[in-house]
Amino acid sequence: MPDVSLIVLADRYVALKAEIAAEFRQRQLASRFGSNGDAGYLDEGKRDARKAAADQLCAGVSYGTLEKVAWLMETFRNEERPLARKASRDALLAIEDGGAVAVPYQRAHATAVIEDLETRLADPEEDPLVLVLIEHKLKLLRNLQERRTPPGRLDSAARTVVRQIKDFRRYEASSGRPGDL
Repeated sequence: MPDVSLIVLADRYVALKAEIAAEFRQRQLASRFGSNGDAGYLDEGKRDARKAAADQLCAGVSYGTLEKVAWLMETFRNEERPLARKASRDALLAIEDGGAVAVPYQRAHATAVIEDLETRLADPEEDPLVLVLIEHKLKLLRNLQERRTPPGRLDSAARTVVRQIKDFRRYEASSGRPGDL
């Protein structure tokens, strides 16, 4: 583990990742227009800006961990999502105290998904069939929360719900007949 806190490291990681991604795009454009496409220090195995940024910052912390901490920081900064903001703050405090990243992240992410679904449920512009699906899935997630389901399982269920809603919308859009399942 590095001497620098994961919070500071994640902040540096986000900035470096953006720089590297911009450089990737620039080199890709240059290679399309006749340059030799030399990627310099960015060899074939490091075309992923996340991995390249994590590799440059430190050894021993994966880009997945840094992505999770960066997501927590971004969510904490969003004042429009009070429940997700509080969960992210709690997670960041636990991480800053030397705790693991996975469990606090999973708890905060599941909370954010639930809050987002509750917001969508109140949206008068939302498709009525999607609202029925959201209402049903929210009941399921709240039930899991009340039963004190482990954060990893709750987060997995929340991700599944988001995917199911996207799949339903995609199916509905492709069928040409709203709600025809």
